[in-house]
Amino acid sequence: MRELVILYRAFKVQWRVLYALMMREIITRYGRENLGFLWLFLEPAIFTLAVTTLWSIVKAGHGHADFPIAALALTGYTASLAWRYGAGRTLAAVQSNIALLYHSRVTVFDLIVSRIMLEVVGATGSFAVLTLIFSSVGLIDFPHDLSFVALGWYLQIWFSAGLSFLVGALGAVYEVVDRIWHVTSYILFILSGAFFLVEWLPPAYREYALLMPTINNIELIRYGFVGDAMIPHYDIPYSAMFNLYLSFFALASYLWIKNKVEPE
Repeated sequence: MRELVILYRAFKVQWRVLYALMMREIITRYGRENLGFLWLFLEPAIFTLAVTTLWSIVKAGHGHADFPIAALALTGYTASLAWRYGAGRTLAAVQSNIALLYHSRVTVFDLIVSRIMLEVVGATGSFAVLTLIFSSVGLIDFPHDLSFVALGWYLQIWFSAGLSFLVGALGAVYEVVDRIWHVTSYILFILSGAFFLVEWLPPAYREYALLMPTINNIELIRYGFVGDAMIPHYDIPYSAMFNLYLSFFALASYLWIKNKVEPE
């Protein structure tokens, strides 16, 4: 019982630190006035709406009328925002807040995780709200099977958190990570599955496409939305194992750099 009490108190302190860092980041990023906290959800939502509108106007040339453009943009672009924004934000998480490390309760881990949590909350909130809006105005049907949507989103968020933590931890010490990531993020975004279904690829390339974990995750989400209107391709065990290894390397990178970061 005593150990549980100690664990509870430690968890409570940890949560208070993360919450304080998240609120500080929100105020720093969006200010105290106007929409404030709502921008956390509105920013990714506006980008998704813009992409959906653009694709709808130009007909984005996918040539598959049975899969709505709005659903393609919502399930692809929004699902990619968590890792794109998350990794981008964590790159500067430590250096821009390094003075906070003078506080005994604040660690490099807290600085990185607090930003990841903000991006996860923002992306998830935008995804849920846009799903309700799009389905209510008739742009898409309400998801066919929420269990597939939830599983795909969980795997995608897990991937986003692991990748963001890895990039943030290494970027706290090695400046070259910033330059490498900006190029790598564009390549990953193109290959992420945001713009296509695996079924649209030539059969010979589908197996290779599924080596990209985000493609598996997005296929699950899209199948949850449209059901038998698409032929899904995914490998849940592979995606989960990839995320597990990614999480391991992310934590290992943190253990490697945590003593290399010193407050100025």
